[in-house]
Amino acid sequence: MTDPADRAWDAAAQLVALTGEEVRLAHLADGVRLRFRAPSLAYESHLELLRILGESDSFGHERRSDGGGELWATYSGAGTPRSHRCGPPSRPGQLGSRVSRQ
Repeated sequence: MTDPADRAWDAAAQLVALTGEEVRLAHLADGVRLRFRAPSLAYESHLELLRILGESDSFGHERRSDGGGELWATYSGAGTPRSHRCGPPSRPGQLGSRVSRQ
């Protein structure tokens, strides 16, 4: 199995290239979580976004009261089954490194 940090960095780079949005990474006790603003995308790009998120161990969408929202994905070393759901991640993470726009 590939290292969770490597998987997360690879996904973050793909997401920055696809969306132009900043992706924030947080290191957790058992892996890495990434977060980014939910973008408006064309159909083909939306499918690519779902493909990228589908390679995570879990992902979801967190809606804010102002109507905006963030997408999140987690990558762990435990090989947890994929759990795709809406709402906040199960454990809040401290935001760490940032992947900047390229």
